[in-house]
Amino acid sequence: MDKETLNQLAKVNTKPENREVLLSRLQQDPNFFYLLLSYIKDENPQASHAARAIELASLENTSLITPHIDILINIGENTTNHSIIRAVAKLLEVLTCTKLSLNFTPLQASKITEICFDWLIGNYKTAAKAYSMNILFYLGKNEAWIYPELTAILKQQLPNNSKGFKARARKIIHTIERTTS
Repeated sequence: MDKETLNQLAKVNTKPENREVLLSRLQQDPNFFYLLLSYIKDENPQASHAARAIELASLENTSLITPHIDILINIGENTTNHSIIRAVAKLLEVLTCTKLSLNFTPLQASKITEICFDWLIGNYKTAAKAYSMNILFYLGKNEAWIYPELTAILKQQLPNNSKGFKARARKIIHTIERTTS
């Protein structure tokens, strides 16, 4: 990777000027997107910065990530890096909670569901669990079996998790109970 790219990745944060530079480069150079995805997939030292860059750019323009859903799913299935998991979970949430989720194939929706349940019940950080709850809630609108499973898991995990987890879980449970009764 060239020095310019390494410098850009090292500066990845939420400052608007840094996001604009990354967004511009990602929009102008599709190969740069693939390069960042390969860094994430290989879990190299710049992987968390690359994941954050893709996350920030995709939040600005969700169409950037849609052609790469299968790669994103593959990364979600195989990574153990918490920073990458958080970024992938956020990206999947963005895709799922927008109308773009209608573009998931049944296989993609199934894999995303499996990944999210794994993140929810596994030893992962609260952010990945919170994003997974939202994703599963939205996917549950099309798959009736998800809501009972999600509700049971959230109720079981409620006493042993952080305040953030509890707040999000209660909200999801309440919304599911309200919509299904």
